[in-house]
Amino acid sequence: MSQSAHVQSIQALGDLKGALARFAGESQEALQVAEQEIRRTEEWLQERLNHWRNEVQRRQEEVRQAEADLDEFLAAEERDCGHYERALHQAQIRMQEAEAELRNARRWTTAVGEAATVYRVQAQRLRRLLS
Repeated sequence: MSQSAHVQSIQALGDLKGALARFAGESQEALQVAEQEIRRTEEWLQERLNHWRNEVQRRQEEVRQAEADLDEFLAAEERDCGHYERALHQAQIRMQEAEAELRNARRWTTAVGEAATVYRVQAQRLRRLLS
């Protein structure tokens, strides 16, 4: 069964065509801006991930050094090793904080990556529709 449009004004069709062209252009631009923001976010998260990996390694070395200092002090049979024990404890806390930040960066990198993938599939569909 065929349906036909009852066009009353050729001008109205021209106006519709112009509005659709503007919409397509603005939509394509918005998609590009969104993609740029996603990429910036992914790059920033990757930088954070690398930073916290390096911090974990650096802080693990601090813990190893504090343990070595304490062991050396204990081997010398000194009586008050509180300073070395506190230094070791602080180094362990700092390492745990860095490990927590690394886990957080990994979690957000995964979450943003998954959301970006879903968005990109939908954005591609919209791009095809707009073209």
